Amino acid sequence: MKLLFVLTFWTATNCVFSQTESHIIYFDKKRDIVDESKHSRKRIISVSDSLIIIKEFYKTGKIYMTGTVPKTDSNLKTLQTSAIQLYDSGLEYGVSEWYNIKGNIFKREIHDPFNSPHSYYKNVNGSIVSINDSLKKDAVYVFNFRKNGIIKDEGLFVLDDLWHGKWIHYSRKGKLFCLRYYKFGEKDGLETYYYSEEGTRMESTEFKNGQKHGTKLIFDVHDNVKKIKEYRNNERIK
Repeated sequence: MKLLFVLTFWTATNCVFSQTESHIIYFDKKRDIVDESKHSRKRIISVSDSLIIIKEFYKTGKIYMTGTVPKTDSNLKTLQTSAIQLYDSGLEYGVSEWYNIKGNIFKREIHDPFNSPHSYYKNVNGSIVSINDSLKKDAVYVFNFRKNGIIKDEGLFVLDDLWHGKWIHYSRKGKLFCLRYYKFGEKDGLETYYYSEEGTRMESTEFKNGQKHGTKLIFDVHDNVKKIKEYRNNERIK
């Protein structure tokens, strides 16, 4: 029985490694490729059946980032011969994460989020104001974190760097602080601030094409309206 277990384990292990290849490059703070003795970061590239898996490490051995890109000869050559940041490469696919030197995550990106099997799909699907199908594939859903690993904000980017749909902002304690709606980089819809400890609304303002346009409500901590203001094209009319 013991022999059978050992043979089974050896077979399974070798099957896994037979489907992957690894390549290591070393680079300095300027992301120039150097030899191991001069490096500040290390990249390990593993190749599976359909993906290239990237892991980068600080010189201390702690993880700096993880990510995946589609497996193509061109992508593999780029990653093996260049220390380009993955988020500058345009190659990313699925979930990528970055960590600070203390081991706390500071950014998570979900690429092609509308087709992602990841659990973030529901959040992304519920955040959209309006988006063309042609833009969905290159959209990125981003989570930013503070130095201590507490969530700072999250939302969708389209067309490389335009905020779109619902963006959620959190207090330093990780509690809801503000909800904003964007349309291709401009505020469009309701912006709501919250009393972060109580979780009730502090104020809400309607925006259109980046300008205050509509009603602004100011609340007390018990969610009672204290004041009402009206705006048109960013000017107060009432």
